[in-house]
Amino acid sequence: MRLLTGLALIACLTACSGAPTAGAADRAAAVAAMLAGKFDNVGQAGTDVDQRTVQLTVVPVLAGRDDGHWLYVEQAMTLTPDKPYGQRVYRVHEGADGEVLAELFSIEKPHRFVNGWQGGKLAQLQHDALRPLAGCTFHLRAEGDAWRGSTEGKACESKRGGAAYATTEVTIDAKGLRAWERGFDASGKEVWGAKGPYEFIKRAEKP
Repeated sequence: MRLLTGLALIACLTACSGAPTAGAADRAAAVAAMLAGKFDNVGQAGTDVDQRTVQLTVVPVLAGRDDGHWLYVEQAMTLTPDKPYGQRVYRVHEGADGEVLAELFSIEKPHRFVNGWQGGKLAQLQHDALRPLAGCTFHLRAEGDAWRGSTEGKACESKRGGAAYATTEVTIDAKGLRAWERGFDASGKEVWGAKGPYEFIKRAEKP
């Protein structure tokens, strides 16, 4: 099943408009706010037989930290929302030369936090339960009212389906996000991935 695993991606953290022309601190906050909420690709899946119907839920976590905006990201088939196939944490923060970075982290014993925005389970998530996924950071730059970027080169290791590394391309705006993840073997041959990006529409600011 060829599904987006990275992305990836909070209830609005500020009253900002989301415009990428804001100052350094506001840029990261704007991207985090765009990534927040409840998303799905129902519209796309209804017209493309190659796309499965997926929901994406993104909520803020680790609110006491001052080193970026931390987001819990959960992906599941819409028919089985309590059985996610992807759980990650993103750290969204300012990079160099106007970039905004979204660093990816795996979660130790992620089953503890399934649908964690219900019942306060995510309040128990601690930073020491996170493991950085080296090379899998999204490097985002403003393009008009959107942010567009990707992972860099072959740095994001993947062992899925015979791959040596994975790449993800992403576009984020106030209406939703598009993400296209693919895997390649050591010679650079594509070994898995959808024909095009998953197109997630934001349905709500909060789950």
